[in-house]
Amino acid sequence: MSGYLNDSTIWIQYSHGMREAADFLASARRLGRVACSVINMMEVIVGADDARHQRTLENMFRTFEVLPITEEDGWQAARLIKSKARSSGIGVADALIAATAMREGLTVATHNLKHFESIPGLKVIKPY
Repeated sequence: MSGYLNDSTIWIQYSHGMREAADFLASARRLGRVACSVINMMEVIVGADDARHQRTLENMFRTFEVLPITEEDGWQAARLIKSKARSSGIGVADALIAATAMREGLTVATHNLKHFESIPGLKVIKPY
């Protein structure tokens, strides 16, 4: 089954009611898997304005698949950083997100193409 691992930008826009993000996620759900990395979940929740906003975000993520980081992801992310860090500026979080997407056979949906598009074997789109 195909699907998307959505980067934090998509989740933030969705949580703020951006129509394009909501339309993309609805369409993606009809076509396959819609997931995020536990890293994306954490990044978005940490940015919550207050406790109420945090609860809203937590409830949002409970309706989607949240993927864990595995040891294999850690090894793959380390290789990506060593080979791509200077050219793309990819950091630990994005490397782990990319490794998770590759393991799961998912396309990364993001507005941060620079950190992802040069990774061999990783499918990346800017959805809107």
